[in-house]
Amino acid sequence: MPHDTTDLLDRLEAAVRELTWTMIDLDEDELHESAAAEEWSPIEILAHIKACDDIVTGRIATLLTHPHPTLANFDERAWAIIAGYAEAPVDQTLMALQRHRGEMVWQLRRLPTEAWDRTAQHETRGTLSLYELVRTFVEHEEEHVAQLDAMFEDDDDDDDEEE
Repeated sequence: MPHDTTDLLDRLEAAVRELTWTMIDLDEDELHESAAAEEWSPIEILAHIKACDDIVTGRIATLLTHPHPTLANFDERAWAIIAGYAEAPVDQTLMALQRHRGEMVWQLRRLPTEAWDRTAQHETRGTLSLYELVRTFVEHEEEHVAQLDAMFEDDDDDDDEEE
């Protein structure tokens, strides 16, 4: 079954680009405030995205290199805390994410078509192909980028009105 990996990988690159443009100009207060008590702040969203990126990278390597791969069910929130991503300087986390994403996309673009159909057994999600794993990751990340954009949508509208 052919997959549109070009579009998928373009979206994977674009998500980090958009995340960077949204986060780069936020001041300390904006980084740490959330719209509601139970919602994440921008820095918590960034920490979550970076933790997910770390975890997915390992899953991709496992899926592509083991003959009968099994993917562990990691707690990305626990990893974000252990890694300290919410406390790290934002520019440091963004640069690391950009660099790593560039490597990931470059490596994935080099794969032969049949590699996208390789599968692994996930502890809780069942059998996943590489394509499904990456697609789910992209969709998840796009949701969080949209969540972040929505936080500052009113600010953009206010800026437009002032001009």
